[in-house]
Amino acid sequence: MLHDAIMEAMQNLIRDNQNDMAASLQEIILQCTAQQNQGSQPEELRHRLEELNRELDRLLTFAGNDLTDLRIKQISDEMLRLRQQEKQLVSCADYARGREDEMREVIALLDDKDLNLTEYSNELVRRVIERVTVLSREEIVIRFVGGMEMRQRVGENVGK
Repeated sequence: MLHDAIMEAMQNLIRDNQNDMAASLQEIILQCTAQQNQGSQPEELRHRLEELNRELDRLLTFAGNDLTDLRIKQISDEMLRLRQQEKQLVSCADYARGREDEMREVIALLDDKDLNLTEYSNELVRRVIERVTVLSREEIVIRFVGGMEMRQRVGENVGK
């Protein structure tokens, strides 16, 4: 009965929201690609870190002066902040690439399948559905990749 309810939800989603779903998936891919194409920002960070490193090396020869020590601390603090920012950018880029790949897989899978789904497919469900939450014996909530959620009755009216 659960498989039937999931199949009906997927059929309804495809039938009722095919254009919206495709547009949403394309939008997610475009956002991910835009984030990846911000390649100048990590390069700017690296360049600034190199500049600060050179300045820090130069100032270390004059250490002991209160002004020099203050500037060394400022440079160290900025370098730490920039390194954290660089790690965060790399992490975001990795996440964006993963989401883009995931969305491309879903689109390819849906393109390869007959959109008039007639039989339950574990492969399709694993790739298209993030989670199924059982609310009761009669109702579930299905969360699709990309965030769309749908309530679905179980047992009653399934397969009509």
